[in-house]
Amino acid sequence: MEPVILNAPPESRGEPGTRRLGLTGGASHQAQGPPLTGPLRILHLEDSPSDAELAREHLAAEGIACVVRRVETREEFSAAVHDGGIDLIVADYQLPDFDGLTAYAIAQQNCPDIPFLILTGKLGEEYAIDTLKLGVTDYILKQHLSSRLAPAVLRALDQQKERAARREAQEQLQRHQEHLEELVQRRTAELEERNGQLAVANRDMEGFLAAATHDLRTPLVIIGGFTRRLEKNCAGKIAAGDLDLLQRVIAAENRMERLIDDLLGFLRASKAVPQRGTIDMEAMIRETYAELLPVIGERQVRLEVSPLPAACGDPALIRQVLANLIANAIKYTGPRASAVIEVCGWAEPDATGYCIKDNGIGFDMRFHEKLFEIFQRLHDKDEFPGTGVGLAAVKRILEKHDGRIWATSVAGQSASFYFTLPRGNASSGPLSQPAAAPVGHRHPDASRVTQDDSCAPTSC
Repeated sequence: MEPVILNAPPESRGEPGTRRLGLTGGASHQAQGPPLTGPLRILHLEDSPSDAELAREHLAAEGIACVVRRVETREEFSAAVHDGGIDLIVADYQLPDFDGLTAYAIAQQNCPDIPFLILTGKLGEEYAIDTLKLGVTDYILKQHLSSRLAPAVLRALDQQKERAARREAQEQLQRHQEHLEELVQRRTAELEERNGQLAVANRDMEGFLAAATHDLRTPLVIIGGFTRRLEKNCAGKIAAGDLDLLQRVIAAENRMERLIDDLLGFLRASKAVPQRGTIDMEAMIRETYAELLPVIGERQVRLEVSPLPAACGDPALIRQVLANLIANAIKYTGPRASAVIEVCGWAEPDATGYCIKDNGIGFDMRFHEKLFEIFQRLHDKDEFPGTGVGLAAVKRILEKHDGRIWATSVAGQSASFYFTLPRGNASSGPLSQPAAAPVGHRHPDASRVTQDDSCAPTSC
């Protein structure tokens, strides 16, 4: 049977992109249909040529140009499905040697995305529901052909378009997910490689620092001993300029010795394994401050300590943290006639936090990230002596405790250093991981460092 091409006459067509659909009673209205690049290719399973012609005429009347291939037997239908080039399948429900549901099963195996309509003269409601449950796109009774065929065809094509769009979206999403997983795996591998390289570099650096500091100490002790002996023996015997040079050598030797001591302290902090214990932070802060009184001398420095929660950590290492932070506060309040160091704290469900604030010269917040890097200094070493190692050691100790540290400042007015320690039982062993701060917590957030120099919940 030769396929028939039927083009609707121009006067029956609506505006571009629309179809005129015949309704019961002869009325018609405009309905959107999917754009067609050519005539609609229909495979029609029908043993009555007149019924097939009638269906074709109704579609033509609604402006749907189509190419129809009519088949009657299973062999013809299977061959047509196998050939492809089909946009829509219409099938009679019952033929002498074949039936629509068997045809639907064949179509599902070969072209499952093609819309499939049942067009029949007799089909009870129960059978109609069963066909829809099986997945048939729609069914039309021949007695309602004029009012239902064209809308059913356009609706089926719209649904096919929507399914294709959803499938494409799902495939794109799947591709994006696979690409994202690939990126995550690649990034994870890169990070693992970099972490391994960093770990090796850190071990090499620590080994070098350990060897260098030990190797330097012996000649440095010799230089210091000889220069001090020379200074004593030559007192009053050498020119003032030569004596000044000698004293500069002694001062440089003293700075080098402090640097070696600080480096050794940093190495000890890096290798230390914290042993947990309950720490009375108020008592430890007052004891640490008392040990630093000789550094204060005749200066006017006032220490204000608010009630503090007890901490869980290694007492010796936390004492080193406090000594560094309080010593820094004393040093950088040097220009103040009346210096004030305030200490306050707060408690969270899984951690305790502390703040040490001073009214010293502060620092430029643009460079706050450099504070805790080894050998980094934000102030002139001649005005404020130091080696740039202390805060790096403080950070390393707190990281060993699974804690964290950050700082805020108002340049020329004040600086505040915050640190947290996870809660835990006062027993030896690894420290517990800190939990995320609860929603609504009030302590300053290290992830949002600003010029705000306010302290924790308690007044500071």
